[in-house]
Amino acid sequence: MNDFSENSESDKKYRFPIAKRDYMVVTPMMLELFEIVSNDVNNMETGICVWSTSRFGKTTAKEYVINELKRKNKSLTTIDISMGTIARDSAANFFMYFERAGLISLDDEQSTGDYVSDISRRLLVITSQRQEPRVLITIDEAHKMTGKRYFFLMDLTNELERLGMAPIVFSIGQPEILELRSNFVSKKKKEIVGRFLEDPIALLGVSCEDSFRQVLECYDNHNKMEFPRGSGICITAVFAFNQYRSGLRLENFAKAAWQAITSAANSLQLNPMVGMKSLVKIIQCALTNIAANSSIDDVNTEEWWAEILDQSGYLKQLARNAGDGSDVET
Repeated sequence: MNDFSENSESDKKYRFPIAKRDYMVVTPMMLELFEIVSNDVNNMETGICVWSTSRFGKTTAKEYVINELKRKNKSLTTIDISMGTIARDSAANFFMYFERAGLISLDDEQSTGDYVSDISRRLLVITSQRQEPRVLITIDEAHKMTGKRYFFLMDLTNELERLGMAPIVFSIGQPEILELRSNFVSKKKKEIVGRFLEDPIALLGVSCEDSFRQVLECYDNHNKMEFPRGSGICITAVFAFNQYRSGLRLENFAKAAWQAITSAANSLQLNPMVGMKSLVKIIQCALTNIAANSSIDDVNTEEWWAEILDQSGYLKQLARNAGDGSDVET
């Protein structure tokens, strides 16, 4: 089965997860996003727009959503591209991203030189073989799109629809995509907004104790997160096997941990919220300390978790956000 990804690569060898995070933390916001995108794909909506601040887990959430969609519908054709800065907004420069995804080759002798036609013909063959007309086109860093690029994309989706396919564009980017949308509205480019950017969805981090507990439960449950893949070993056991075997479960410390996070944020007059990057650092730091024979009684205190927040760099990040006037932690 062909899945087109600009950044596709073979599976990496398993490494201990503290060296490199080789597992995916599934947060409540990712589950909610999957339900939204899944429903829109099933209903063949033309566009889905998601935004979040930098390093807040957008790419991780996107990867989770795409992987789950393909797992549930193996016939779904997906195209995953990451938009960059283009010196000149030409069709050749824009469709270069589709060439990187493996859909066309500019040097192919069978190429007509018409990018829309070449891509559409290739996708028609693939969707006909799979007997599945839906094509999910994911554009990461979509805030770097321009009106001209969206019109190139519109030409492509129009042609795909003319040939009987059902293209769905999943745009995901930073808050600048909201400014881009407002600019399109003010310049009467409502066709772009209506097709691709109609109802932007905010992708936020963990912002309450219940959500934090759900994440910790994933670390404790090998059916939700395991390392290595297929091992049946949960992440908590990978870091602290003896403690896990003795009954330690991270979810039991959610209250103390969230109290520490809330206290730290409140001290700087910020709302308590943890982004994906900091979330992983905090939990891995906690597990490393637990593995070093921390007393379980200590782990279940706000003071112990306050020290973890300091060691993980979360407190420094909060201080930077307070200085920048930001209300969320990245």
